[in-house]
Parts: sequence; C-alpha cells; structure tokens
Amino acid sequence: MVIFYKKIGPVMRILLIIFTFISTFVFANPYQDLVRYKLDNGLEVYLLPNNKSKNVYIDVDVNVGMGAEKKNNAGISHLVEHLIFRDRRVKFNDYYDLINQKGATYVNGYTTWYNTQFVAKIDSKNAYWITKTFYKMLFDKNITNKDLDVERKALQLEIGEPNWTDYLSFRFFKKFDEFMDDITPNSDYNVFKDDFKIDFKKDKKEYFNPRVYKENNKKFTLKDVLKHYHDYYYPSNMTLKIVGNFDLEKMKEVINNTFAKVPKRDGKTFKRVIYKDAKLSNKPFIKHDLPGIMPKSRISLGYKYIDDNITKDIVIDSYFSYLADRLNREFRNKKGETYSVYGSSNSYHNGAIGSISFSTQHKNFKKNLDIAKSWLLKEAENNISNQIIKESIANSKKYYNSASNDVDSLMDIVDDEIYNRAYYKDGYIKPYDIINNISVDEYKKILKDNFKKENLYISTQKDYYLFPYELSVLYIVTLVIFFIILFKVSKKIRKRDIRFKRRMSNIFVGILVIILAFIISTVISDWLVYFIFKILGKDLSYIYTIDSPFVYVLLVVDFIIFIFVYIFVYKTIFRWHYPKLIATKDSIVLSGPAPKIIKLDNIKDMNIKNWSIDKIFKSYGISLLFWRKLLKITTNDNKDYYVRSFNAKHLKEDIESLME
Repeated sequence: MVIFYKKIGPVMRILLIIFTFISTFVFANPYQDLVRYKLDNGLEVYLLPNNKSKNVYIDVDVNVGMGAEKKNNAGISHLVEHLIFRDRRVKFNDYYDLINQKGATYVNGYTTWYNTQFVAKIDSKNAYWITKTFYKMLFDKNITNKDLDVERKALQLEIGEPNWTDYLSFRFFKKFDEFMDDITPNSDYNVFKDDFKIDFKKDKKEYFNPRVYKENNKKFTLKDVLKHYHDYYYPSNMTLKIVGNFDLEKMKEVINNTFAKVPKRDGKTFKRVIYKDAKLSNKPFIKHDLPGIMPKSRISLGYKYIDDNITKDIVIDSYFSYLADRLNREFRNKKGETYSVYGSSNSYHNGAIGSISFSTQHKNFKKNLDIAKSWLLKEAENNISNQIIKESIANSKKYYNSASNDVDSLMDIVDDEIYNRAYYKDGYIKPYDIINNISVDEYKKILKDNFKKENLYISTQKDYYLFPYELSVLYIVTLVIFFIILFKVSKKIRKRDIRFKRRMSNIFVGILVIILAFIISTVISDWLVYFIFKILGKDLSYIYTIDSPFVYVLLVVDFIIFIFVYIFVYKTIFRWHYPKLIATKDSIVLSGPAPKIIKLDNIKDMNIKNWSIDKIFKSYGISLLFWRKLLKITTNDNKDYYVRSFNAKHLKEDIESLME
C-alpha cells in the first residue's frame, strides 16, 4: 500500500505539516467553557456558552420513563409529559403555544424507556426568558381536570383507540419471535451476543400490549397524574442543560432565582444500569449477510476491543474517522465508486467496534473490499506511520473546533460529557484534552495493542451474485416446489371425476394446524441443522462466514430439510386433520394428510347420529360447533366412519343420490 502522505505533492505536504503545527494554537477547545455544578437541592446543571451561536438550546431530563411503569399505570409517564406543558394561568393555557409564539424554532417533549425530556431552541435574546419559563412549566404547576381531558384526548389520537388488532400487533409477533428464539438454537449471528458474550436479557425491555396503554389512558385520573408527577419530578432526579449564546454569570443568576429555589426532597427514580460484562473472543468476526428485500452492497470492517478506557476509545475513534476520510478520497473523489465512507466506533455494554463503513457498486465490491482491508491490515501490522497519526490528531482537533458552531453539536458535547462521566467515572478525561495532549508514541501504542488479527471485524452484504433480487426468486421457486411436493403426497383426484365437495373441518382449525406444523417443523429442522454442524465440528455461525456462492447452497439445503420435515410432521402429528370430503363417481375421499377412501359399492349403511364424547377420536373432521350431528357410514367389512359436515342430513342425501 502506498501511504496517502506519499501520494500527495510536496507543497501539500508542507501545508499539512504547518497545519498540524499551528492547529494546537488555532483550534478552540469546545469543552473549556463547559460548566458543570450541582444545586443544593440536587439538580445537576450543565452550561456551555458560545458567542458564535445564534440560538440557545435548553433541555431538561427527568429520570423516569416507560421502564418505570407497571401494567396498571402503563402510559402514565407519557401523559404526564403532555400535562407538563399545561397551565391554567398562562396564555393559551399551554406552554407549548406560548413558547412557539415567542419565536422558538423547536419545542417538544419525549418519553423514552429511561427518561422524559423537555427541549426548546430559541433566539439567544430569549435565553433567560426560556430558562424562567421552563422552571415555571416544570415546578409551578396549576392543572385541572379540563387540562387532563384535553391532553388525554390528544394522546389518545397519538396512540390510537383500543381495538382487537392490538392482540395481533407488532409486539405480539415480537413475543412470538422471542418464544421461538428460546426453543431453537441460536442462529442469529450477532457480534455483541456471540463474540463479546454479552447477556442481552440484562437490559431487556418488557413492553405491554398496545391495548393496555390505550385503555389506561382513558381511565387515568388527575390524582393518578399528580402522584406520578410528585414521585418523579423533583430537582435531584433531573438534569438541566443549556447551550448556545448567553452570558454565563447572568444565566447562573437566573438559575439561582428559579430552579435553585425549589425545595430539596426525595422521591422515586429510574436510571439506566451500565453493565461491563463483555469479553473478547479472540477470534475474527466475519459475517457475510445475504441480500435483503431491497438489495444494497455495503461493507464494514475494523477491529473489536474492550471499551475500558476513554483515551483508548477516543484514539480508536480518531483513527477510523481519518481512515474514512482517506478512503473517501480514494473511492469517491477519484473513482466515484461509493457515496461516502464513514468512520465510527460503536459499543454495547463495554464491547466496542471501531470501523469504517461504505456502500459500493456491484462490479467494484470485491476490489474495494480488498483495498480497504489491505489499508487497514497493513497499517496495523506495519505500525502506522507517524505522519498519518499526526494528521489523524489534527483531523480530530478540527472536528472539535467545528462542533462549537451550532447548538445541536454543543448539546451533543454535553450529552457525551454526561454519559462518559457516568461510564468512566474516576477515569474520565475530556476528549479534547486527550486529543490535544496525546503523543504520537502513545497514540501508536494504543492502536498496536488493540489492532490484532484475532479481533478483526468484517461485515458485508452484497446486493446480488448472479442477478438482482435473486434471493426473492429463490424463495418463491422453493415455495412453489414445496407446495408441489406437498400436493403430490396427497391423494391425487382428477377434476373431471369430482361430483361434489364438503368441508369437514373449520377453516380456523386448518389455519391453526398450518401454524402449529410450521412451528414444530421449524424447531425440529433448526435443531437438526444445528446437530449436523456439530457433527462437522462447526457451529451455526459458520454459515455466515462463508461467502457466496457456497452460502446459497447451504441456504437451499437448509430449506429442503425444512420442507421434508414439514411434510413428515404434517403426515404424522397432524394425520387426524381432514379438511374436506371429496365425492367422485365411484368413491368418497376423506381428504387429509392420511386420506381415507370409501368405495360407494362398499357402503352398507348410512345413519345420522348425535355427537357424544366417545366419538371424539372416531370422527373425521373438526368443528368449533362440535355438538352438530354426525353422518355414520358403515362399510361391508363392518368399519364405521363418523363424518362431520355442516348438515349431516344433506350430506347423506347427496351420497345416496350419487350411489343411485
């Protein structure tokens, strides 16, 4: 690989060196003006003034959300969020409209699993007014049943009215997916679950059926709302964040005259628990996903590491950001073979991945994957050059400098500060201080210690291999073959021989049989494939590490196994299911997985019989109206067949006319 530094001209090299040298003096530290303190009543305050901004962004976080609710009060946090904006004494009886009229560019409230947020962006001339207004809105409440009624109706429109489809909602199917995951071997190859061995159940979110939220919203009383408000809305359970163009001392004074006057007290809280249970597997993570419904080629590659040190995290993020910039020049600016290359580091618990990601054209997929991989591996193996490190550091400083020019970026800095302080605790250092003070040798050592072949991360998805939408075609063809095979194992009857048909089993029962057969077949086939791989000395994740076309062979084989398992399950476990009676010119066929044929000339007698419990296992067909009369058919060899029909008398007459 030719390093980027060697590929640019001599003039540009000199400019880069000068740029790197003066960057320390020119770039501003966006963290230097960040002020953090706690009021006597426990309220956490974060202030980040910047006179380059035109606006002010205020955000108040309350440690309560959907995760703090039980079934009997599910949805109350969301309703309280709506009511926080209400007050009988203000114009429009609503702070939302009041703030908007004052010129706010954005006002909103959010209820998440872990917290409730109240935010507003407004011109800097109203910075102190919005702070006073948020104080009144949050702590000086005056709401009545009329306010409750108005907001309850608004919320009902947002979440919808209760209806029967709630039982078939997304969350119902999500529960079904979770159930299937519990009874089948793990086949979803996930880097955090399988490589880092992170227990996802620790922070599993248990949502209630949507109907619960909708019905609860209709019955919450003002007393319920005020109790929830009193339990969670108190200073030490909140964080106040203000960023943008304001005078720091004046803002502190405003806060002291408003938020600081709220009495100190205790109450309930609901905070996210930070787990650090990830472990490196010390084997590469390689995953080649099959094309999706909307095929698109994408590539992600990098390294796995344990996020136990903020300096390590910032350095790795810095490296991949600049690597993305360099690859972007190669792939996009020179060749136009990708939209953009992105560098990032993402984590779950303390398992982290530093990587670059990009989309690319189908014809250039392998070539660009090989180029990006070779750049990454050679820099890790050959000990990345000092010049690349200096450029990476300068690039990161440039990022922090530009981050101070708008209120959204400033608020991101505050949010990162809050999260990092909670995550790293005593080991926390401000990111800009790390980048500004780190030496080339220290930077290089961190990369060398963490960029190891055994911790390589590769995740790709190719749009297609032979032709577009090939996987969808493959599924359709396989499904057609499945129905052909399923049809052929049943009794084949020529259409011209059919005289009439009668349904013996309820349609709902038929659908239920198909679903149950599918579930049982899925479980059996998944475990069968799992044990086949075990015998071969592999685990199920092996299928994802194989690139096409071999993965397609495995996919087809897996589907064929499922088809034969389904046919076996349907013809054995559900052999008692007889959906229809088909009458021909010389016989009647009780159609099902194990069809019964009764020759007309073999029928000795037919009688209408009342249903009784002793006939449960003797009758053919299933109906929800189980008490209906049965048609008893007796053959010459003294075999009895109890046949269900919507009208047993009419069925008897039809068969008799056919016999005549």
